[in-house]
Amino acid sequence: MSASSDEEEARPGRGKLLQRQKRELKALLEQKRLEAGKLTSFAKAKREHKKIEARQEKRDLEEKFRVLEEELKARHETELKELGPSGDADEPEADSLPVRDQDGRDSSETEAGTRRARIQKKKDMLAEIEKELREAGTCGRREASKSRSGSRGREDKLVPAAAPQRVRIQSFEEILAAVRSGAMPSMMPARAGSALQPQTAGGFMLPARSLYDSGYKGQMFGPSGEDCPQARPEMLERAKEEAKMAEEQGKRAAKKGASIPTGPPGLPTGVVVVEQKYVDFLLGPGGQSLAAINHAAGVNVNLDQTHKFSGYSIANIYGPEDRVRNAKLAIDFKLSQWLPLHERRRTGGAVNSQSNQVPAPLGGREPSAGTWRSGSQGQVTASGSAGTWSKDGDQAVEAPGDASSQAFEEYYKIQQIVAEDSWHEFLETLRRPMPVVVRINRTKPHWKDLHEAFARDLRWLPLNWFPHAWQCEAQDYDDALRSQCSSLNKAYSLRFQESASLLPPLLLKIQPGDLVLDLCAAPGSKTLECIELMREAETTEDAGVIIANDADAERCFELLPLVVRKARHPGCAVVLGSAAKYPAQFHGPAEQLLYDRVLCDVPCSGDGTLRKRPQCWKTWSVEFAMTLHSKQLQILCRGLHLLKPGGRLVYSTCSLNPLENEAVISAALARFGEDVVLVSDAAAEPVAAGLRVAKALKAWRVPPPEGEGAYYHRWEEVPIAQRKPKGPICQSMFPSELSERAGEKCIRLNPHEIDGSGFFVAVFTKTLHRAFPLEIPRQPSLGSQIPWRARNQNNRYVLVSPESPDVRSIVDFYGLQNVPEPLLAEYNTKAKLTQLNLVNSSLLRLLQSHLNCKGSPLLVAVGIPLFKLLDENFMTNISVQSRWRPALEGASLLAERMTKRRLLLAAEPMRQLLATRLLPMESLEVLATRGDLEGLKSCEEKLGAALVGALDGSFWAPCIITGRGLELYASTVELGDPKPTLLPTKMPEVLCQRPGYLILDKPSGLRTEDALRFAQELSSAAAQLVSRLDKETSGCLLIPLTDSSAKLFTEQFAAAQVKKCYVALVLGEPPLEGDVCAPLSLLEAGGGSRYKAFVDAEGKAASSSYELLWHSKARGCSLLLVYPKTGRTHQIRCHMAHIGHALVGDAKYGAPVSAWCQRLPLHCLAIRCLGPQGEGTVSAFAPLPSDFQQILASLDDKTDWQRLVRERCLKT
Repeated sequence: MSASSDEEEARPGRGKLLQRQKRELKALLEQKRLEAGKLTSFAKAKREHKKIEARQEKRDLEEKFRVLEEELKARHETELKELGPSGDADEPEADSLPVRDQDGRDSSETEAGTRRARIQKKKDMLAEIEKELREAGTCGRREASKSRSGSRGREDKLVPAAAPQRVRIQSFEEILAAVRSGAMPSMMPARAGSALQPQTAGGFMLPARSLYDSGYKGQMFGPSGEDCPQARPEMLERAKEEAKMAEEQGKRAAKKGASIPTGPPGLPTGVVVVEQKYVDFLLGPGGQSLAAINHAAGVNVNLDQTHKFSGYSIANIYGPEDRVRNAKLAIDFKLSQWLPLHERRRTGGAVNSQSNQVPAPLGGREPSAGTWRSGSQGQVTASGSAGTWSKDGDQAVEAPGDASSQAFEEYYKIQQIVAEDSWHEFLETLRRPMPVVVRINRTKPHWKDLHEAFARDLRWLPLNWFPHAWQCEAQDYDDALRSQCSSLNKAYSLRFQESASLLPPLLLKIQPGDLVLDLCAAPGSKTLECIELMREAETTEDAGVIIANDADAERCFELLPLVVRKARHPGCAVVLGSAAKYPAQFHGPAEQLLYDRVLCDVPCSGDGTLRKRPQCWKTWSVEFAMTLHSKQLQILCRGLHLLKPGGRLVYSTCSLNPLENEAVISAALARFGEDVVLVSDAAAEPVAAGLRVAKALKAWRVPPPEGEGAYYHRWEEVPIAQRKPKGPICQSMFPSELSERAGEKCIRLNPHEIDGSGFFVAVFTKTLHRAFPLEIPRQPSLGSQIPWRARNQNNRYVLVSPESPDVRSIVDFYGLQNVPEPLLAEYNTKAKLTQLNLVNSSLLRLLQSHLNCKGSPLLVAVGIPLFKLLDENFMTNISVQSRWRPALEGASLLAERMTKRRLLLAAEPMRQLLATRLLPMESLEVLATRGDLEGLKSCEEKLGAALVGALDGSFWAPCIITGRGLELYASTVELGDPKPTLLPTKMPEVLCQRPGYLILDKPSGLRTEDALRFAQELSSAAAQLVSRLDKETSGCLLIPLTDSSAKLFTEQFAAAQVKKCYVALVLGEPPLEGDVCAPLSLLEAGGGSRYKAFVDAEGKAASSSYELLWHSKARGCSLLLVYPKTGRTHQIRCHMAHIGHALVGDAKYGAPVSAWCQRLPLHCLAIRCLGPQGEGTVSAFAPLPSDFQQILASLDDKTDWQRLVRERCLKT
């Protein structure tokens, strides 16, 4: 053994030191090598960029040369036609003498010489261009040669492993021919899952010709990995964050400034990060595609390529916010056309039965605010225009014309999910717009007033099987109603929710003090419904607990807390964790914490929601549903394990597929045996109240993995090669002996039976709990530190003592009579105390029983925020006794306990405060003296936070008293109106009422069916219709109240014995009087109105007469009295259009849309017929409504229109 070895043995630390130094030197060497490689890559990328620029310059010169050459050729052919063989002009005709100039030359000779000179000039220009072209080609070849020699044959290292395939750019002529022939749509469709949905009404699309250019005929052009450097993911993320900050800064500057900048050096109002490999394609040939985007969206997109060697560029967008949103969609649409082939496969995102989110478009960008909307009835749209569904689910979806899928129909016909005689109705329902459903929040003080307002509105019908839910047809859900409901939803006076999704929480049958777990909670509508049902069951205090868990981090951190905090329940907590691996909790060494109620609204394929997600018709595939089966089964089994014996679990999906529904239920029953059972007649109460449900399937088939071949009935039929542990087909997908029993007890909601979405529900109860061996009991943490994992070590929740300094300062400043307990102090990710939350004792016990392990969920939000710290930059120069302010969520709870800084305002000052967010200091004393402000003296120190509420104590909001006055410190959108209500719709007026009939003055915009409902509630349930008025038409409507009257009036209408007089405003100037006899037929029109009439020689006989009352030459319109002799649908509208005088603004019958006429100018002035026996003639007159009078007043404000039409009508 050597001396050095002996020395190292004597000093064992010496070897470790040498090893560490060796590792450090090795790391340093590796770092130097990487830096050298980066420099080499940078130089190579720079050379490649120069090569690209040279190539682009060459293409531009070629294009310029080609255009000039074609122009020269065309001009030369023209010259040859005009000049003779000798080059002289043709001989003039005999009657045309030549005109000579001052030098005696013929003018034709002078013109020919001028043309020759121009031709020679063109030739000289072409020669110069050819020279430049040759030089550019030589330069490009030289640069390419340098690049190849400099890289030493290592260019292939920059080529990605899966380079996207290029596609040949077609010429403009080829595209135009394809568009005209119908082989290609004139508006290019976006890919599946893109933010742009071109089929929806108001969708933003680019013309097909903007994506192509004739100069690139035969060229290969597309995103290329070898032509530009690749951006690192962390660099792209940092660039996107900086872009978001720059966009926000630009929006703020635009709001402050008088005008929006149209370009640099102004700040952009929209910023998009584009990977460099897509920049050339975004620009298009000669920048044509980007110019098309600028023109179509009405903005200026300035491309900043400062960072092109880092692999990305910045698109700065200048323009108003609405146009910027369209430009972003257009950029996404453009880039989505060039996705690599492996990204173009049919996709379908896993959706929650309410969230229904689709995969984000290229680059991971979701549509901007106001575009991407994900409420309980939300759907992705390209704009907020009419006819599309919006964020809060507050508008109906117009299904596209091609709402069909052959694969969908073939699969579900094989599965026989509906009876054969109902198949057509089932498909037609899926293609129709879905009604809007709202649920009244019964925890609000004035919810009964809002409920009565909905009951008075004829557009809303009650959902009989669910209390306080209302349904409105899509065609009645106009802009005004949408705006009202959206405001009420933001203030949580109501909640948008599908009718089918109301059922699962209802079947939980929540009892007082229950411990409830919602395993897949986002977006939170069902969680809110559970909280409301729990509060209805509890009589005294909020003793129950609801845990809202979700595995999606974005929705869990951003959406769920915003939704759940509206409920303001001290037993509610939001956690982020895997539903399939949700951990077990223990109260002690042997007592496991189990839940009374568990809701498993699992992620699913969502094909039951095709009515609100029409884009899924194209992307539907059964393979995607098969990939979700195992995950759904895991979630259900975990929920059943966490369920307490005697408790209830509800499993639900918005899918129609038996592989996600009945197969999962059968597999779970087989796995748990007799420990769990399905509840029979779980929906007995809703069914008794009017809900139509269908039995589940007892047998189904499993498709082959490739989608081709015979379906499998049993597991034994599957080939051995396909029986893989994690393959597309598993044994649990097939029917078993338990399937028939399960089919009798599970529930299916079919779209055509409930006029909603397709839904599946199963209700379990547990008889015996068996603990898993790997679940190790642990002692609960009884200290102040809550053991739940949070976002980091700084973000934590700590139990606060009522005697802590922070709590004592709050008690003294606000005069709290008793401190709500228990309180949890919330520290943010920077370890700063930010707010105090109130929880109930049951939730605290659960939080102390949590396992603090690696797989445990993150605690995101808990309880009710009671107090929050003032912002650091607010009132920093003023000494305030307490910087704690009341939180909006806990305002009503604190108001009952506060004796100081509690202000009460009268209704008018409260409206002023909500509108302006400020009551000046000088007005506070005046209001207090007048009696409109109470409690001002309780503010000993006027400066600081306070609570302000209505005099009746039903409405509370946090505020701050500053030097300016009383300032509101909350969002007015979230606060809502102190007394929320729904503005009533126009109600019909009674013109004549007799025992056998009723004549109403129907307003424009009210359906005839709603007028019938009004008559039934007013007079008799036997009221029925014998005639109709269009929804947009106003005036007299005869409604019989008995069967005998209905028979009498029906006979008179059939015999054309009922006389009617209409007033109509038409285009042009018809004769003083005339008759129109033209038979009419009907065709399906679609859209908002079902039918459209047209003149048909084989149609039903129809005749009308008219007389001219007044004509306006300035506006080019006339006022007529029209007397229909028959009563065909749209008779007057079609007849007037037939003679060339359509009603003003009647776009359905060919008239242009009118800006000054906002309603259909057609009104039924009078009606006359024979009444029941002994009553003689029945007649009524309906004066012109105010909106019709305003239209006529805009034409001539001096004429008494009411008197004019009345006198002329009575004469006839």
